[in-house]
Amino acid sequence: MVKSIEIINKYPQIKNATFDDAKKLYSNYHILMSNSELSDMIFDILGLKLEKADDSREIVNAVTNYNYPNEIAIKSSFINNVLLKFKNQITIFELSIGECRADLCKINGKSTVYEIKTDLDNFKRLNKQLQEYSSIFEETYIICSEKRINEVIKIIPEFVGVYSYRFTNRMNYRFEKIRNAVESPNLNKHKQLNVFTSYEKSYYSLNENSSFEEVNKCLKLALKNRYKDKWTFLAKNNTDIFEIDYQWFYKNRINPKIIYSY
Repeated sequence: MVKSIEIINKYPQIKNATFDDAKKLYSNYHILMSNSELSDMIFDILGLKLEKADDSREIVNAVTNYNYPNEIAIKSSFINNVLLKFKNQITIFELSIGECRADLCKINGKSTVYEIKTDLDNFKRLNKQLQEYSSIFEETYIICSEKRINEVIKIIPEFVGVYSYRFTNRMNYRFEKIRNAVESPNLNKHKQLNVFTSYEKSYYSLNENSSFEEVNKCLKLALKNRYKDKWTFLAKNNTDIFEIDYQWFYKNRINPKIIYSY
């Protein structure tokens, strides 16, 4: 749900919100807060009196996207602008891979992982993350802002692809693929086997003696089946869900009209 322009036109004072204001709004926000509670929070932080409390959630969403470009803002915008355009794919949020947690994964004919590095992040763990991800997924991408492209390209392996993003005058993000990923040279069937649940290993009759080709193929099937219902729900309802809430609805699959109605 992208309505930043409309709500900012209605409440132009939003443009005066600072980074710290937006961070405080986001930090204090919870999806189960009522519109009245959110309206009071907005007044306390921004000094903004709303015409109607129903606007409150939309304002928190817009201010977060506009002034606090954190991982949640970039992730949901990447889903809207890139992943939802792919056919016959399943997107996964926050998949545990070894000691790391992948921001986004896409499973279709190939397995792809996306690591988001916003301008609020550093690169201390990036090498470890890329080692873990490239042992599991056929393609690996980094998502970073335009101003960090050169910095990122200098420190990542050549097989890792890059997407950049920038914030536009229309109060949204635009993404550009800077470099295509190529198939990882580090794929490891033993590490891939660790991603399966015990039930999945049994269902696909997999063990340490299974071939890499069989493990890799079944991993994509298992992940698609495991997360299909979650992704289908979000993809079907995303126009009714605010970007800051994508991950919650992906996990919980509750009609957004119920959550947003009180």
